Amino acid sequence: MIIEIKGGGFINKGAQLMLQTLIAEKNWFSDDCKFVMHMASGSFADRNSCQLGHLAWLHTWNYLPAAILTDTFFSCLSRKVRKKFNIWLKNEIEGVLEISGFVYSDHFGPKPCNRMADYYRQLRNAGAKIIIMPQAMGPFENPDVKASVLEIIDAAELVFIRDEVSFGHVTELAGRLERIVYTPDFTLSLMGVEKEEYNNLKDRVCIIPNEKLFKSHTIDKNKYTGLLNSIVSFCSEKKIKPFLLLHEYGKDNTLVGGLAGEISESLDIVSESDPLVLKAIIGQSKLVISSRYHGLINALYQSVPVIATGWSHKYEALLNEYDLGDYMISDYDPQSIIHMMADILDSAKSGTLAQTISLENQKRKNKLNEMWQRIETVMQT
Repeated sequence: MIIEIKGGGFINKGAQLMLQTLIAEKNWFSDDCKFVMHMASGSFADRNSCQLGHLAWLHTWNYLPAAILTDTFFSCLSRKVRKKFNIWLKNEIEGVLEISGFVYSDHFGPKPCNRMADYYRQLRNAGAKIIIMPQAMGPFENPDVKASVLEIIDAAELVFIRDEVSFGHVTELAGRLERIVYTPDFTLSLMGVEKEEYNNLKDRVCIIPNEKLFKSHTIDKNKYTGLLNSIVSFCSEKKIKPFLLLHEYGKDNTLVGGLAGEISESLDIVSESDPLVLKAIIGQSKLVISSRYHGLINALYQSVPVIATGWSHKYEALLNEYDLGDYMISDYDPQSIIHMMADILDSAKSGTLAQTISLENQKRKNKLNEMWQRIETVMQT
């Protein structure tokens, strides 16, 4: 069975973590199943390193002719030749596991929704089984976005929604269908891998930036700089050394570079290509202050307390599910984050928080086991 993994990646560490989780959970699928990814997802070497096949297609929103040309070119090769190089055509796809994370929303406009609605309609008509893995969706005010997301839901066998706000958006749009299921982020089972060179980061405050804070106009540079300086100042008083951890090197390194000279103290900047090592770094932190969703998830799934800054509903929804809504930064007042940090780092409070987080993780583990069983049933029928 040829199964496309749509939405995974090798640059954004959240996308890579979801991809590696799927590969690790391959036992839920038939013994002869082969995972493939389209040719705009990393390089041939990236895909080969994960034993992934190469799908002769490009999920690009602006260059559909390039995708069609890619499909046409490789269609001219015999199946024997393509199989030798592990290259597969769109019409050979028998299933799709969509792990985009967050793309079907007014935030990103109608192009991604329109393109994937058309793609999934074609695959579904050819008999492929499409499963939307846990992700955020909505809001849907744009009529084109609404229509396309409805088509995507109609084409899918299962639609897993990872937060209650998104679940509300989707069920308001499509109704309470049996195939639409609330299920949390599915990377819980993947363990971090410790690296000796990062032992010096243990029990420190980890700050994970995100350039989308600026692109979405959630916060301006001056406010963000003030926030960082408040964190650094508080940590200095408590004799804790904070550090910056990059979840998507290219974009976030540019962001951090633009802040050079604006932060009161120089901070260690950590960039790690392996998402499992990155998860271990987060897991040994005393506190994680993250503007990236999977930075928060990596912390919470290891019972590390968090403070969140975010640009969409998915951040606030996640913290509310852990009963940690008080640690969502909304006003970007430096005093607010100082109070949050003081509260979390209080020795008596930290133990209670860890217990609260662990209880939620057990609930999530049970829901995820149900998810895999449902996927197994769909794929084997």
